[in-house]
Amino acid sequence: MDRKHSLRDEESQLAMKSDEIECADFNQPLQQSEATAVVNDALLPEPAEEQRVNPVRRALRRCCSCCCDPFLTARHPLPSDPTRCDRLLYSVRCPPHGVVAELLFKLGLIGLCIGFFWGVHRPLATPGGLAFGLIVLFVLSSIAGRLAGLLRLPPLIGMLAAGFALGNIPLMRDIVFIEPKWSATIRSIALVIILTRAGLGLDPVALRRLKGVVIRLAFMPCVAEAVAAAVASHLLLGFRWEFAFILGFALAAVSPDITVPSMLRLQKKQLGTEQGIPTLVIASSSIDDVLAIGVHAVLLGVAFSQGGLAWKILQGPVEMIVGLAFGIVFGMLLWYIPVTGKGQANQQRFMLLFAAGLFAMFASRGVHLSGAGAPGCLVLAFVTGIGWRNKAASKEEDGVNNLFAIWWQLFQPFLFGLIGYEVNVGAIEQRTVGIGVGILAIGLFVRSLTVVLATLGGGFNFRERIFITLAWLPKATVQAAIGSLAMDMAREAGLATETEVGLQILTIAVLSIVITAPLGSAAIEISSGRLLRKPVRTSDDKASVA
Repeated sequence: MDRKHSLRDEESQLAMKSDEIECADFNQPLQQSEATAVVNDALLPEPAEEQRVNPVRRALRRCCSCCCDPFLTARHPLPSDPTRCDRLLYSVRCPPHGVVAELLFKLGLIGLCIGFFWGVHRPLATPGGLAFGLIVLFVLSSIAGRLAGLLRLPPLIGMLAAGFALGNIPLMRDIVFIEPKWSATIRSIALVIILTRAGLGLDPVALRRLKGVVIRLAFMPCVAEAVAAAVASHLLLGFRWEFAFILGFALAAVSPDITVPSMLRLQKKQLGTEQGIPTLVIASSSIDDVLAIGVHAVLLGVAFSQGGLAWKILQGPVEMIVGLAFGIVFGMLLWYIPVTGKGQANQQRFMLLFAAGLFAMFASRGVHLSGAGAPGCLVLAFVTGIGWRNKAASKEEDGVNNLFAIWWQLFQPFLFGLIGYEVNVGAIEQRTVGIGVGILAIGLFVRSLTVVLATLGGGFNFRERIFITLAWLPKATVQAAIGSLAMDMAREAGLATETEVGLQILTIAVLSIVITAPLGSAAIEISSGRLLRKPVRTSDDKASVA
């Protein structure tokens, strides 16, 4: 009996479990049917009002897609092997990108600036006003620089051409008027940026390791070209000796904006790297620029000195000592101010260094020691860079360099545009242009011979020495920065004769840019593959690569 009862209990439990399973199986279709019902409800016909609106919406969407799709980059991506027509169409499609986005950004910024000056002082933002003239100059110089880059010319050529057109076309001269005082001030600020970047770029460790050929290449060609140009200008144009050497050292500097990028491209291609040619040219060009700018600044102070003969003799060394002392003292202060490791350290370092450079440049003129400004900026940046490197503040130094590079992009169109704007064709004699080209040719010829002699004993063959000579030809940034300083100082002092001489110096400096910048850049690019060698791989190198 007990067995029968136990069997009956097991059967009843099995029956209850089967009923639960059946109920669970029955509930699943019910849940699926509920979900299906929700979907069906969503697909049910909409009310009459919504049915009337939907066709209009559909039509608008189709119209917008038909009109907008041809202009969208998402609908028309750039092919893997695009033609010029494909690139052109892609550049104007939305959203804005590339050159179009940059142009729209600048136009928008310019419109806001004009509106700001219009609200502050309306005459500034009207044609003939200072703000209007500077804004138009900046826009046209930037556009001309981009167009020159598309034509594979240095952008500074386009910027010079834009400024030259604004300053010499009669109608544009009336609309765009920039006061000489403001023009000189803006160009001086650009010079401070150039000097600071040059000082930060000098590596003391690398300078200690330089061979004799680098020192010879940095000093000998610069001094030789300056002396040759000075003698030629004294004999052919009748310049006084101080102005002759001002012109000579203004022409003697090499352009870092053309030479350095070209050498970096050669390093990527490994052309001449085994002989150290790119490093040699970069290091020597920095010292060359420092020498030319420093001596030029001291000569300016001597030329416009108001003292007697004894002061004129002593003024050059005094200005150099004052500049060196200022740079060393303030540079050492910037080792500790601001405190590293704090937030916004890069921005604070940049502001202090930039402000100290501006102070050196403009305060030196206020105390009639104008020749101390440029050396002060150079030494200040150099000493500051030494302290940052010793404190392992490479990140801070890179951050400051990047900030100065951004500001250089802002002031570069102003610098070259204003230089072109200052060249007045009506005030230039044809004789000055012809003789200026001759002086430039004489200086370049002497420089080339000196470069060949300076590289003797450096382990270079004849082809490599010819390439170094070609790399030493381009002139641009330094000439634009210091070529007009003699004219600016003569204007400020009210000296008519010296102003005419300063205009002649500026004209020859502009000629040196226009002639040597594109020719030198093209000569470097064309001759590098034919005159330089790539490193020869040994069997061990090939095996390691394999």
